[in-house]
Amino acid sequence: MPKRTMLAALLLLAILVLSACGGSKPAAAPVQGNDKPVAQTTKDEQVATSEPGNAAQSEEATPEPTETEAAGKPAATATSEDDSLSLASRDTGLDKLKSYRMSWKSEWNGTDSNGKAQKGNWDWTEEFESQPASLYFIWKGLDTSSQNAGMNMEMFQIGDTTYILSPDSNGKTSCISMSSADQKDQLTKGVFSPTSLGSVSGAKYVGSETVNGIATKHYKYGDTAQAVLALGKTAGEIWIAQDGGFVVKDILNWQGGGGLFGMDAQSKGEGNWTWELTNVNQPIGIKAPENCGGNATGLPIMADASEKSTFGDMITYKTASKIADVAAFYQKEMAAAGWQAQADQSTITEEMASLSFSKDTNTANLLVSISDNVTNVMLSVSKK
Repeated sequence: MPKRTMLAALLLLAILVLSACGGSKPAAAPVQGNDKPVAQTTKDEQVATSEPGNAAQSEEATPEPTETEAAGKPAATATSEDDSLSLASRDTGLDKLKSYRMSWKSEWNGTDSNGKAQKGNWDWTEEFESQPASLYFIWKGLDTSSQNAGMNMEMFQIGDTTYILSPDSNGKTSCISMSSADQKDQLTKGVFSPTSLGSVSGAKYVGSETVNGIATKHYKYGDTAQAVLALGKTAGEIWIAQDGGFVVKDILNWQGGGGLFGMDAQSKGEGNWTWELTNVNQPIGIKAPENCGGNATGLPIMADASEKSTFGDMITYKTASKIADVAAFYQKEMAAAGWQAQADQSTITEEMASLSFSKDTNTANLLVSISDNVTNVMLSVSKK
């Protein structure tokens, strides 16, 4: 996989959460596709879905098609005739879980076309719980072929607010947060997984095992069963939950290129990954990062504020209030919070308002403007 494709996944996340929004519906828990794994027996036997809690149907009963089948999407299927498994997505069934922790770790060691040693790795963790609705990602990566070898990013979705933490070259972490009641602007479960690299078909059944406390069916697959882009010779094992049909664990080893980490097409080496689910339907305790608003944290915000965002020491939001009302609100509330108005640096008109306040060694600047009949507020804090 080209390096740009790898980074595009993270860029897509940033675009989703940074895009303009303005829905009014309450935020719901992040959702994923509705793929449901389907297990099939021989032609002379009954057909039963593997959805949690479903009892086997009688011989006369005709099973209802899964949502995945109805939508024309392939689901995970295993047949007793050849004891094989077909899997289109490692995310199948995640939408039915109340909570989980997903880990995907991968590494590759090899050489480039000139024989120079190269290596790459990543460590991706995803956590989800439905009550309260929250989602967490952390991604750490290394690519020795790049000048920016180290990568590290954390993302949170708590209710309708998204937080992104990213360290700079000096190790200082910056935080961006934004809120949206529109579900399409939220982070999404399973956004980064082996699904983007290919699917499994014809994996052979090995036996039943308990993995991470979950009863599973164990399968093995190789080159003919695993469609993975530009990895070379592959061999893998996968464990599917007997109740729920979701992937509990997936291990892949390959001999070939390092394209997954952005290496050149002539690179050669050995790689592996382990993808697994733990803490299924157990409390996770995802919490928002502290002090994400920088020095602007704690400043007054109007009660009808919407589409609130913080970028370091700056806060922006929209309000239905008039410019004069916003200015009056901050003149009162900033004074109550111990800030002193700088009258000689303040301007209020029908089209805009610019106010300045000082406190100790900090200066707070307020800018209020009108755009498309909506009042926009920007509040920033800086050192004198």
